[in-house]
Formats: sequence, structure tokens, C-alpha cells
Amino acid sequence: MQLLRKTPSRIFIATLMGGVLAGYCAVARISQATGDEEGPNLYTQYTTTFLQKLDRLASACDEAGETDLAKRIRNWMPQRAPKKIYLFHPDSPATNKSRKSELEQTFREMCVQHGEELLELSRRLAADGQVTESVMVLSEAIYHAPHLPEARRLLGYQKDGDRWITSEAEKQLAEGNIWSDQFGWLPNDHLPRYQAGERYYHGRWISREKDALLHADIKRGWKVETDHYEVITNHSLEAGAQIALKLEQFYSVWWQVFANYHISSEELKKMFSASGIPRSSLKRHKVVYFRDRKDYVSELGRLQAGIENSWGFYFENRKTAYFYPEEKDPEKSTLWHEATHQLFSEMRASHKVARLKNNFWITEGIACFMESLQPGANFSTLGGLQEGRLPAARARLEQTHFYIPFDRLVALSGSDIQRDPDIQKLYSQIAGQATFLMVADNGQYRKGVTDYLRAVYRGIARPETLALKLGVRLVVLDNQYRDFLLGRQTVRPEP
Repeated sequence: MQLLRKTPSRIFIATLMGGVLAGYCAVARISQATGDEEGPNLYTQYTTTFLQKLDRLASACDEAGETDLAKRIRNWMPQRAPKKIYLFHPDSPATNKSRKSELEQTFREMCVQHGEELLELSRRLAADGQVTESVMVLSEAIYHAPHLPEARRLLGYQKDGDRWITSEAEKQLAEGNIWSDQFGWLPNDHLPRYQAGERYYHGRWISREKDALLHADIKRGWKVETDHYEVITNHSLEAGAQIALKLEQFYSVWWQVFANYHISSEELKKMFSASGIPRSSLKRHKVVYFRDRKDYVSELGRLQAGIENSWGFYFENRKTAYFYPEEKDPEKSTLWHEATHQLFSEMRASHKVARLKNNFWITEGIACFMESLQPGANFSTLGGLQEGRLPAARARLEQTHFYIPFDRLVALSGSDIQRDPDIQKLYSQIAGQATFLMVADNGQYRKGVTDYLRAVYRGIARPETLALKLGVRLVVLDNQYRDFLLGRQTVRPEP
């Protein structure tokens, strides 16, 4: 993810505005969605005005010698790249609590005003049934104005003093616990001793080394619980907490971009009318994180043939995702891939994907798309023509002309794909096709492909379902995909 650096004013605003207007796929057609008749769509209007204010304020900070504040203002919004989705993290604090200068106070007031505008826009989108767009705009509203009470309550947060916390945090704090990014939830008075190398086990304090021996068997592994995950590990307590934090960030991204999968338009309208239906699922998703590959294969080899060739695996029958640390996967693409399978399978009642007689490709394609996740502190990105498996897909299409058209792809079962001798080539292709369906031409197919995913995971999809959900013939999709991947022209709807 690229952030803006200090740039001359005119270059700064032109570059950033161009990226924002081209790059925010999810809300690019809000004017049509809301029936707005006042000219440019509201998201573009609000964002353009906000960027202009940021530009002028950054210049004023330079003139006043407040260069750090000027830099922060210029870095506040991402410089958007085409073919990517940008998702803001509502947990990110907008500003610190240090003494404010007049210019910093102005900055905060501008952010609050912009957040309020986006909250109202989110409400309009919800009323019009635009679920994913509404949720993404709502999350951005909290990024700009983290103390908007209605926005916070809509996402399930509760007020605790001068901060907003989740229902899980409220429960833990009431029990006298404190969250540590290093260890997870601990009793408040235990944290200093943990930091000093001691561990609490069955009512007594022991050394870190002895604690590791006691948790060496995965059946007695450490447990780290967060809002949406339960992580069991025999690697270390610290590793469990780290994986849990990564998964929570992933959950926030998935929850936004596939909101239309797990929230109906009627449910979203009720959220706004009730002003505070919790966003968390009723149960935690289970994850097992092994110490090493040896333990991973030893434990899972009897359950899944070929497990030694994987870096992670989601077992539908057990509703559990399994991983181990792999140096060849520093970007955690396997973690994102298998976590995608888990959320699509568990966030709604679903059919067993392994039994699908057709349309299996999209379950793997969308997981490959999620491998492109680039997490950041304030916002994350998905997609991009240079991310994940897309360079390989492009090379194979250009150099060897490898391509299986959509009409053949939708007829394949899981066993058809898994037995294909060109499975690696096929996976790079379906990664490209899923990316195309999610980001091409300002996300024109995104709602349709999410509806398609719902049908697939319910076990009711047929070979013709993709064309019906998208409203376009599959042969047209083939041509549009090639143009998208090779950068020949902008994808347009079928006449």
C-alpha cells in the first residue's frame, strides 16, 4: 500500500483525487444506487471536497512550521491504485490525545464533519438495499470520526469511558482482564509477570520454559480467544496472539467486502433502525496453529491425503482451519486463503463445498483473490493486477495461451479440478477471473458475484447461475476477462 508523501500542493491534490475517484470500486456508482439527481454521486462529492480541504490545511501547516502535522494530513487518505479495493479499519484511532494546536483542531473537526457526511450516506445506501457499499462507507466514517456514537453502535461497539469497545472486550474487562498484543487476554495483575518471563499454570507461577513443555502437545496447547476467533497452538502463546490479531484484521476486511453475503438488505435496514445490532458472530471460528510442519502432517495426515503438500487447510467437517509457520509464505497468503473458506462456510448455513457437482471454481477463485490482501494500520487493499497469482495468470495467457473458458469452468466439480493435471495453471487463472469479477470496471459485477457465491454455498447453483446473476453471457465474460488481465481496454457492460 502506497501512502502520500510531502508533495507540492497542486500535484498532491491532482494525484490523490484522481486515484480516489478511479480506485474506490465499491461506491463508484452511488449516484445510481441512491437515485441522487444532484449531479456527481455523493461519495465523490464529499471526498473531493474533503481532499481539497486537506490540501489547503496541509499547506497552511507547512507555512506555520507544523511539518509533522502536514505529513500526517497528506498521509490521511490512501493514494488509490486502479483495480484495487480499499477498506478502512474502524478500530483505527483518528488522532492522539496530546495537546492540540489550532491547526490540529481544525484537522479533527474536518474529519468529524466528513465522517458525519459518510454516516448519512451509509444510511441512504442501506435504505436503498446497497449492503456492501453501505457497510464500507460506514467503516470509513468511523476511520475519520472514531467517536461517532451512532456509527459505533451500528457496528456493535459499546462506550466504556472515553473509548469504544466490543462486546467481548466489555466482558473481559468486567472480569478484570486486560488485552496484550503479545499474550492476548490476561488478568490485569498477571501482565507484568508475563512480560518478565513467568507463566501462570493451574494456580501457580512457573518459568516460560516449563510452560512450553506443558503445552508441547497440541491437545494441551495454549488458547487465545478474540471477538471472532479461538486459536489453539503449541507454538507459543505469543504466536497464538499474533495469528489471532492477523485473523481479526482479515475478518474486518472480509466482513466489509462481502457484507452482501452475510447480511441481507432487510437485516441492514433493521441495524439502522435499531441503532446498534452487534456485528460479531455468535460463535468463534476455530483455528489450530501447529508449532511446525512435522506436527501439522502428523496430526492431519490420517484425515487428508496429500496434506504434506499444503501450508494450511480448512476442514469443513470439523469447522476448523489448520496452519503452521512456513518461511516460504511470508505474506500469509495461505492464512488468508483458508480463512476465506472458513468464513464463507461458517457465516451462513452452507452446503459441503467438497460435494459440489459444478461451480466449484469460484470457491477456490475467491480464496485466491483474498490472497491479494495487503493489510495496513488504517486501511487495507484487495486486488491489483500485480498481486498474488495474477502475474502468473497473465504470463500463461500471453505465452502459452492457457485458458479454460467460463462455460467449461462452471461445469466442473471439486474432484474435476483437484484431479486436473494443470491444476497450478488453473488456480492462477481462476485467481485472475475472481479478481476480474470483484474489481473490473468499478466493481460492476461485485454484487452479482456475491449473489453467485451465496447460491454456490447453499448448494443450489447450476452451470447457468453465473450468467444469470451477472446478467451477461459467459462468452462475453471471457473476452472482458482477457481485456482486463492484459490491460487492453476498460471492461464495459454487455450491450
